Amino acid sequence: KNPRSPAFSPEGELFVTDMGNGRVQVFREDGAFVREFRRQHMMSLMRFGGSFVPCHVCVAPDSSIICSDFVSKKVHVFDGEGRFVRSIGSHGDGDGQLLDPSGLCVGARGEILVADDERNDVQVF
Repeated sequence: KNPRSPAFSPEGELFVTDMGNGRVQVFREDGAFVREFRRQHMMSLMRFGGSFVPCHVCVAPDSSIICSDFVSKKVHVFDGEGRFVRSIGSHGDGDGQLLDPSGLCVGARGEILVADDERNDVQVF
């Protein structure tokens, strides 16, 4: 329901956010379902209140999962097993803040690039 932002991992798995169901689904290259990370699982690991709606996703060369949150307007980093590592940014229009994190990628040196539709820019973290 409302799939977005397909991204391949270094291992060839396909990650797709499912905003309507609050999850990130993982598939093999042949389309077979592998696993999912659900909103409840991610929220319990992050230990923060409110909603978490995964919007966009990318996977780093080290298999870290980087996911934007439609509600908090932050970007969250999880390890390859879906365990919370850290959050990036906060809601706002200043340096290091995000209004609509709408595109994600990882640079050659491991930096996280975040495109923001509302700010009309790309920030590097």
